Formats: sequence, structure tokens, C-alpha cells
Amino acid sequence: MADSPDPAGYADRTGWGHEEMESHGMTLKEALQGSSFTLTGGRDGSGGTMAFWGRASEGGFDGREGTFSLDGDATTAFLGSDYARGKWLMGLALAQSDGEGDYRDDGIADRPESQTCPGDLEHCRDAVRAGDGSVETSLTALLPYASMQATDAIKVWGVLGIGSGEVRLKTEMGGDYRADTDWSMLAAGARGDLIAPPAGGGGLALAMTSDALWTRTGSDGTDQLASSDSDATRLRLGLEGSWRIVTAGGGEVVPRLEIGARHDGGDAETGAGIEAGGGLSWHQPQRGLSLDISGRTLVSHDDDDLEDRGFAASVAFDPAPSSGRGLSLNLRQETGGQAEGGLDALFRPETLADRAGGGTGDATR
Repeated sequence: MADSPDPAGYADRTGWGHEEMESHGMTLKEALQGSSFTLTGGRDGSGGTMAFWGRASEGGFDGREGTFSLDGDATTAFLGSDYARGKWLMGLALAQSDGEGDYRDDGIADRPESQTCPGDLEHCRDAVRAGDGSVETSLTALLPYASMQATDAIKVWGVLGIGSGEVRLKTEMGGDYRADTDWSMLAAGARGDLIAPPAGGGGLALAMTSDALWTRTGSDGTDQLASSDSDATRLRLGLEGSWRIVTAGGGEVVPRLEIGARHDGGDAETGAGIEAGGGLSWHQPQRGLSLDISGRTLVSHDDDDLEDRGFAASVAFDPAPSSGRGLSLNLRQETGGQAEGGLDALFRPETLADRAGGGTGDATR
């Protein structure tokens, strides 16, 4: 599944295990992961505005196919710019993704030594070690995207991604193999208000959302490595509900709940499933502070081996939230998979409206 913010297409599914805990200070890299910024300018002569934004994230991947297993982590950084005018918002993002992990083939090691190595035990153990090693990947991608307020209640969006990079395999026997890779992605979606968000005071809001995602990853063949080509698809339809509670001083508390159906296809996990999510946000405009806690999980799926869940907490500072201009900062910590959708979640209309300082119904800042 390509349900992650990593253009290399890694699945952000992290399992729980036992490990020895070691105390250490936070590095600059760890501090930057999960952070984001937005810088929005004023309106130009035609009524449009320009914004620059960035985001960094880290995720873990863990998968198994037969006797072959792979696990590790990946980091991704986005840097983008977009222009909003009237009902339209268009932009371009640059993504850099790097991943590293370990792989193991237990096809021989799982058998009794008497069956696996009847004559040459040491040679057999060498063969087992030859099936283990590490993998490193890098990918640079461009993602043009657009969003439009089609009607007062309906928003549509789309994003296209294309990139290239390299994969490197190193075996425990000393082998070192490299191959070029390519990646492409297409995602689109729509959101329609069934009950419009309250304009002033508190109240209920209900919306229907849908999106479609297709992604393809391939690698060139070399003298040592065979070529590969795989793709994955995902269709989703869901309901999102929220209740806005106004607090003293002009602040607000908003609990959220969402539930949806999905269908996965292609060369990864396939079948239908149900996913659910929710969260709680607090916003105090006088202080320019916002706090948010969110989570999402795959409740059930035709593929019993597929697990997808994540939790996140974030704090944001915007000294002038009402103006939609200037610099804003966001720090975010995630656990497990994505707590709010995946890579395509970056380019949904409501996310773009946040960067646009919107919330008024059109795409202008």
C-alpha cells in the first residue's frame, strides 16, 4: 500500500516489540522531523496571494511476503509553493525521501538442519546469510497540485507525482548492488458539506469525502538485479463529523469523528475494508496557539495481514491567524502509520485552506 507521506511508496506500519531503552538528547534531525512551516504573503494587484511551505516527517515500514521480511524507516522532506486566486489554488512541491532497512529470507533457516544441510552444514549457513542484508533507497520527486471550490458546498482537488532515485542492496556476504528506480502517482478527491460548518457560534458540521489514489514503483534491471514493476490503487468514501464548542476569549474546542469504506487493489494488499478515525483540537487565537490530537485505524479488511493505524499530536503557533499572512510554525509527533490519511492528505482542500489562512469557503488567502 502507498498509504504514506513517503513518495518511495513505503507502508508506514510499525509493529510493537521489546527493546532496550537508552537515554539520549534530541538531535537536530529528530527535532525537524514532524515539523512544518508556512509563509504567506499579501494580496497582489490581481487579488491573488503566494505562499511557501515545508514539512518533514519520518515513518517506519514492516512487511513480509512468504519467507521474505523487510523492515526499516524512511524520512521525507517537502518544500512547496502555491498561488491562490478566487476559487483556485495551484502549486508545486519538491519531495526528497530516503529510506534504509534490513531484509531476511527465512526459507532455508526455518528448516531443520538435518533436512537443509545434510552434507555441508557450514556451506549451508553461508547460503542462509547470503539471503540477508540491508537496503537503502533515495528518491527525488516533483508534485504539481491544484484545488478548486466547485460550488459553495463542494471542493475538489488533484495531485500528480513523478520522481526518480536509486535502490542499493548490500548482502551479509559482501555483495553491493545498485539500480535506478522511478515512481509516479496520481490522486484526486472531493469533499461536500452535508451540514455546513457554523459561521459564528458552535454547532455540528458533517461532510462526505471521497478520494482515489494510484501509485507505481519500478526499478531497472542490472547484471546482478532483476527489474521490477508494481502498482497499487485505493478508493475511499467516508463521512466526517465535528462539533465546534466556543470557549471564553474567542477560543474553540472541536472534537472530530470519521468513518469510511475503502478498497485496495494492485500488487500490494487487495480487498475491501473499514477505517475509522477521530481527534480533538483546541485553538486560542489571542495567543496564536493550536493543539491537536488525532488517530486513525483500519478496523477490518479482507486481507487479515494488513494493519494500518497511527496517532499524532501537534502544536502550532501563528501570531496573526486572522490575517492569513506572515510566518506560522507547526511541531508534530506521530506514532505508527499516518494518523490522517496519507501522502494525498497534504493536498486536500481543507489542508490547503489551512495553509491559505482560509476557512471562508474560497481559495483566496
